[in-house]
Formats: sequence, C-alpha cells, structure tokens
Amino acid sequence: MPGTPSIHLVGGVPLDAKEVFELAGQAFGGHAKRLPDGEKKRGWLRPQGPILGRAPGMTTGGSGQYLQWTNQKYRPAPGQDVAAIKFGPLGYRAAALESYAVFKAVREAGKIPAGTRFQISVPTAFGVMGHSIDADVIRDVWPVYEAQLFAEINEIAAIIPHRDLAVQWDIAIEITQVLDSPKGVSTAYSMDELADSIARAIDCLPPDVEGGLHLCYGDAGEDKHYVNPKDMGVMVAFANAIAPKARHPIAWLHMPVPKEREDDAYFAPLKDLKLRPETELFLGLVHRHDGVDGAKRKIAAARKYAASFGVGTECGLGRYFAADLIPGLFALHRDVAELS
Repeated sequence: MPGTPSIHLVGGVPLDAKEVFELAGQAFGGHAKRLPDGEKKRGWLRPQGPILGRAPGMTTGGSGQYLQWTNQKYRPAPGQDVAAIKFGPLGYRAAALESYAVFKAVREAGKIPAGTRFQISVPTAFGVMGHSIDADVIRDVWPVYEAQLFAEINEIAAIIPHRDLAVQWDIAIEITQVLDSPKGVSTAYSMDELADSIARAIDCLPPDVEGGLHLCYGDAGEDKHYVNPKDMGVMVAFANAIAPKARHPIAWLHMPVPKEREDDAYFAPLKDLKLRPETELFLGLVHRHDGVDGAKRKIAAARKYAASFGVGTECGLGRYFAADLIPGLFALHRDVAELS
C-alpha cells in the first residue's frame, strides 16, 4: 500500500490488557497508531442491558435473540418520567482508566512506540437500544441513555490526556437491524437519522481526542458475519451520509471484507466513497484461514477502487478466537500491512 503501511486493531482480543499491549506493540511496531485493551474485562454490548435494567425507573420488558443468545430487554416502568431516569455508571470509565494505567506502564517500559494512542471501542447508543430496549420505547429512552454515554466518555477524556486517547464508535445494530437487515431494510429509522446520531457521537469528543468509526456486520463465528454484505454499497452510502454532518475530525473508517470476497463487485462501491481529508480508510481483509495470499488478492481487487488503505480483521477477535491464536494473527496483520 502506498505510504507507511498501517494496522488497525478493531477491538476485542481474548487476552488481558497488558498482554494485548505488549504483544501488539512488539508485533506491530510503528504500524499501529492506536491500541485497544482487548475488552476482556468489560465486554462489548451485552453488559449494558443489565446496567440499564438496574436503573431506578426501569423494568423488564420482552426478550430478543442474537445468534445463540437470548437477551432480556427493558423498558421504563409504567408512569415513569423517562427524562428523570439516571443510567450509570455504565462501566466504560472504570474500565478505561484501569486499562490506561496498564497502557502507560507498558509504553513507559518501551514496549509500545511513543505517540501510540490508547483506544477505547464503544457501541453506539442506538446499538445499545436495539439490543437492550423494547422497540416501542427506543425513541423515548435513546436520548436519555445517549446523554449518559457521552457524559461518561467525556469523564474519561477529562482524566486521560487527549494526546493519548482515541475513541472508536462501533456501528453494528444500525447496519444489521436497519440499513442492511437480513429481514429486509427497516423503515423505522432513516439513514439520515442514524447518520445524525453517529455525527453526535463523534462530535461529543473534545477536539484533540481522536475519533473513528467501525462499520460492523456482526460477529457470528470465525470468518462469519451476522449479516453478509452483498457488497460495500451500504457502508459507502452510510459513511458518505455521516461525513458531512460531523464537525469533529474523523480519524479513521473501518469496513469489513468477508473472507470469500475478493471479486471486483464487492469492492466497486468504494469508488464512490467520499473520504474526508483527515480520514484513513481501513479494510478488514486479514483472515487467519486466508493468510497472506488471500489478503494479496483482496488488496489487488480493492486497489482498483481505493488507492490507499490500511488493514485489520473484519471484526474483533474476542469472541471466537482462542488466546493461543493471537500471536499468529498479530504477525499476520504485520505481514499483510507490509505487502508491497
């Protein structure tokens, strides 16, 4: 790839934070501009449901199904003033501060290159709503939870130096349940409304805290999405809808590439992607069973439509990968990034 080869670690890794930072720092060297803690202690989206359910004024609702998991949903109690509900703490602040202390220690020991940022990966407020709140009250609860989420992210930014912090908004439910749903595209929420919500999330960050976007099609197993994109068209359209709405810089944009897709038809929509000048594109084309050769074929196809991009996996590694596979996967990231 033209310029300095770049690696993006999406989020989840089945290792403790210290192990993630040390292993990634060694494997990636200067190729990664930011590193996450692996999310092992905090988890990703599912822990938010019980937190919402415990808030005074909330009660149990229906249930939802995601793959093999049944998740309890919640709703405001009858007669409850939703605006008066206090959700929190949400767990992001405590986890981030604990992991940042580890990050600093590993960096000070020289095992992470200077200038690397500490990355927190956070599901969007709408994502939490879609997973944890009854559908008929999402619009009521959404702004209240969103305000708490943004406040907690800014509490993190008030403690971690801005030059050290990067926040990735993980955008999954918006895609898999609305914009590109296997049940058919939902009309309950427009792309424009969802793009507004992502712009609000980016814009909640202080100016010198990096913000980036991971467009996610769900993680249903190794090399398997919850929804398989037919091509990059929905992702490109959504990214193009978000970009002009956000005032805050968008430092990176990550898009997945299924293992079996190395055809021109998949990548062709990239020709219409309107990246902002500051935004670096990452393609999730690193696959364990595909290796360097498969990545080469995907890179060759993608370059016809996007001249420059970094690489990563299509989603996080925390759910379906054994810990002993991670060193090899990190080495594969590096080998793919360094392809000439």
